Amino acid sequence: MLAFITMFVPFAIFQEGWLLTAFACAFFIIIYYCASCFHNYGISQDLQRVEEAELSQENDETEPVISEADRLRVEQAAQKWVDQGGYLKPNQTLTTVANDMDVQRYMLKAWLQQTEYGKLTNWLNRLRTEEARRVMTEHPDWGIEFVAEHCGLSLSSFHRVFRQYSGMTPAKFQQAMKFGK
Repeated sequence: MLAFITMFVPFAIFQEGWLLTAFACAFFIIIYYCASCFHNYGISQDLQRVEEAELSQENDETEPVISEADRLRVEQAAQKWVDQGGYLKPNQTLTTVANDMDVQRYMLKAWLQQTEYGKLTNWLNRLRTEEARRVMTEHPDWGIEFVAEHCGLSLSSFHRVFRQYSGMTPAKFQQAMKFGK
């Protein structure tokens, strides 16, 4: 709209009287409308999400505490997320996981701190290690690189995480599975 009206500027500036006045009024109305739309676009109209974000930021600075009802809600959302395999996606953060679960970030953080895991990375690594053990047991022909990729980890991270949570390297686990059968 702004581009359209500027095409008429060269013609309008050489006019006199009411035509120049009408063009100037239209030009300023369109500029006001564009500036107003731009301003409204930049301001969130969803006050609840803004308040939740502020609360989340406040709770990040203090020890998070959630009610029993919220804890159960997060627990159910976490179980659903795990059942859907959300933990297999690479590069997960507290924010992305909370968004995937449809819970607030501070609630997920508080729930994790109340569990044995304490932090998101510990929880994800435990889930990924369990998945890797399951996959290597069911598919002994899969390579370690493929298992690592399936579990959402790089090869070097996979070795470190698997050893930390299983007490052995992935290769030793695969050997033990071959000789155990």
